[in-house]
Amino acid sequence: MAKKILIVDDDLDSLKLVGTTLEREGYDIVAASDGEKALQQVAAERPNLILLDVMMPKMDGYEVTRRLKGDPTTASIPIILFTAKAQVGDKVEGLEMGADDYMTKPTHPAELVARVRAMLKRPVTGVTGALPVLEEDQPHQSIAILASKGGQGASSLAVNLGYALRQQGQGDVIVAEMRPGRGDMGLLLGFESGEELSQLLRMKPENIRLQDVDEALKKHKAGIRVLPASAKPSDAGLLAAADQMETITKALARLAPLAVIDLGTGFPPAAEKVVRDCSRVVVVTEPYPLNVPRTVALLQDLQTAGIDQRKILVVSINKVRTDQNLSGTDLEKALGRPIDAVYTPAPELAFQAARRRQPMGETDPESFTAKQSAKLAELVLSPITEE
Repeated sequence: MAKKILIVDDDLDSLKLVGTTLEREGYDIVAASDGEKALQQVAAERPNLILLDVMMPKMDGYEVTRRLKGDPTTASIPIILFTAKAQVGDKVEGLEMGADDYMTKPTHPAELVARVRAMLKRPVTGVTGALPVLEEDQPHQSIAILASKGGQGASSLAVNLGYALRQQGQGDVIVAEMRPGRGDMGLLLGFESGEELSQLLRMKPENIRLQDVDEALKKHKAGIRVLPASAKPSDAGLLAAADQMETITKALARLAPLAVIDLGTGFPPAAEKVVRDCSRVVVVTEPYPLNVPRTVALLQDLQTAGIDQRKILVVSINKVRTDQNLSGTDLEKALGRPIDAVYTPAPELAFQAARRRQPMGETDPESFTAKQSAKLAELVLSPITEE
């Protein structure tokens, strides 16, 4: 994808000349004619670099630089001040405001291109230093969680699976909840907001940067990083943001060797896009007769979509003790496939974990829930064998 450069200048001729020069080099160019419009463009376009004039109406380049560098969400965007003000004091003022480089007008096109290339080669940094990123060819796995219906505990399963993977020494683990408007993880783990995911989903896919996704993650004391979804019902319309969800999932795979993705209920287009990039798919069901047709339909949808059936694991979560539920054997017969893991009712453990805002496996490492999560972790990490 071409790097995006925002050029800010109130001189239209200069704007066109610089823009044309950089477009010829393959860069994607956006423009603004004053400081206020520059801030608006940064919010909308998320450029990779900003070429910023100093002398402009409404708001000069120094103030734009100060505001952008003072905001953690934009502080990592490199800024080159590009101006006719050539005095040493002018340069010092710009650099003290946080500018990354300073060029004086006029400049040779070759020098302009060289400065831009050099700046874009620098590692992306934020307030905590360089962003750790896995290379494309480094091993990583994404595990999708799909439920046949709501209320089965899929979000809790995703959290406990992520914690179990972390406990098995698998390195950094991210647990993401791609269910805007229906978020549970924030409530389960004590995070106040899931607005960061909603903000990402409102962006154009091509504008979502690794840094944006990394900054949206929340560190939990259990050792996992979490991307919770908003619980605001008005955000549910973002469930249709299929391209954005796919982009975010691919970014998560670059940020950690393991990512557990809670995709919620059913198999909408957004879930289908994400599942195709996942190494394993966990289908959550329950041993209740009326739910069997839903689970069968979900498994059929996965097959119709061409998802490798060997990637799929089925987990049965029995949330209540009742004689109306099917036995494990009857459930396997009804689904036409084996059940890979079974969770039995643990209401007291669930209550204690929710009160402490932690995974159930952390609340009681010796519980059956913790042991089943450890078993499931081993299964999702096991290689897929040829039939």
